[in-house]
Amino acid sequence: MKDQEIVDSLNKLLTRNYDAEKGYELLADKIEREELKGFFQHAYKERYHFGHEIKDILKAYDAKPDKGTSLIADTHRALINVRDLLTGEDKEAVLDEAIRGEDYAINDYKEVLELSSLRVEHKRILTDHLESIKTSKAELEGMRKTLHSS
Repeated sequence: MKDQEIVDSLNKLLTRNYDAEKGYELLADKIEREELKGFFQHAYKERYHFGHEIKDILKAYDAKPDKGTSLIADTHRALINVRDLLTGEDKEAVLDEAIRGEDYAINDYKEVLELSSLRVEHKRILTDHLESIKTSKAELEGMRKTLHSS
């Protein structure tokens, strides 16, 4: 039963990373401001990598990885597309949404890392992911602050 809880939690993280990867890829394609574009390109490649590491962890539990993004995230990306068509590029709103997504990811990672039966080597990998996501969130907050001061 403990392994099933880990598998379910890891699949939730995997879906969260799929969502972030697709969201950041969409933003990298849409945004014109170079420092934001560069950040989003790096972020979606990083989340792609995280996804593969989580798939490897799932294999260690003889589990099959979930495929695809969540319906909520797919709907959210569609709404971003519609909003952009209607209002143009709103950098602050884009940053706010990205920060919100990072907050969700941070909470999900913390939940998984609290599972006592998660193997130590897997905790190390997921802790590295968590620290990177926290750094990304801090960078996004810094970019948002820069927008406010300019």
